[in-house]
Amino acid sequence: MSDLQSVTVVPGMEGRDLYARSVTQHIPDPSETMVAGLQQKGPKSSVSDSDKKLSPIVGFLYSISRDGTPEYWPLRIGTNTLGRSKDNDIQLKEQTISDKHAVISIKKMKSTGRLIASIRDVGSKTGMFLNDEELDYDNHSCKHEDIIKIGDSYELLLLLVDVSNYNLKVRDNFMPIQEEDEQPNAAFQPVPQVPEVPDSPYSRPHRIEDGTIDMSGANYHDLEGGETKLL
Repeated sequence: MSDLQSVTVVPGMEGRDLYARSVTQHIPDPSETMVAGLQQKGPKSSVSDSDKKLSPIVGFLYSISRDGTPEYWPLRIGTNTLGRSKDNDIQLKEQTISDKHAVISIKKMKSTGRLIASIRDVGSKTGMFLNDEELDYDNHSCKHEDIIKIGDSYELLLLLVDVSNYNLKVRDNFMPIQEEDEQPNAAFQPVPQVPEVPDSPYSRPHRIEDGTIDMSGANYHDLEGGETKLL
């Protein structure tokens, strides 16, 4: 296996924990196709919202077949279904792709921690290729940097991130920066000033510093400082 970091860099994913189980971390929404560098949904492809949110991300499918714009989709431990229907984990909206086209299965070996993957055509009409070899309906092993052609037009680069190969691990001295919208200890907020009513006996231009006026405010223009007048 060649060094992934020296071959392919997936824009927009730097510094993110690919094995995080929490869906609250800053990870792209799994209901969308990731468009590298643009951070937006691809207009012709998407990933369905499924219970696989809690499965670790261990790889990606990467493509520029649509219009040259880079797209990528996360692959998770377990089965990852591909097809044109929105019920798939990875939805590819292209005319020559069947509603239920293929399944990519990924397993992490308990004994070695190594990732193994296989791909299977589940009954498509237009078939698929793995590294230029046409596949039947059996399971076929696939590996990091294989090229999968699905339907007549979509070419997908398979990227498997086996962290043990790159000495990636959780760092004890990692110090996250608190997001601006997080306010665990909200600062004291002063009570907003009530707007003054124009031409009121209590408005600042007419306020008498050392006098008293009745609550009606009548004839307050005639009062001098220090006077009290009751009507």
